Amino acid sequence: MFTRRQFITLFAVGLAATALPVVPAPDGWDEFIARVRARTMEVVRREGRGLRRMWIEPPRADGAWYTRRVHLELEAGPSLLDRLHFEFDEVSDSRLMWDGDSI
Repeated sequence: MFTRRQFITLFAVGLAATALPVVPAPDGWDEFIARVRARTMEVVRREGRGLRRMWIEPPRADGAWYTRRVHLELEAGPSLLDRLHFEFDEVSDSRLMWDGDSI
């Protein structure tokens, strides 16, 4: 489970996220953030350590999609062999132009 420090950190991050002003997100941004959140929670639970820092690179063209690389830095574990840095790619948007009438 979570240590007391991890629980307080997660609570503080959630509280800060709810206190921020609501700004309209671009199309597809909410789905992108939901996928990133799900993958991040999966890594944190699997490793059993708290999230120390996370950053997302700007989008890069990857065929017909824009892809962003997400970096996760976890807190140090009991062993020196534990990985601290994880990264994964996530599709953030399509590069195809759509006028809304045709497919």
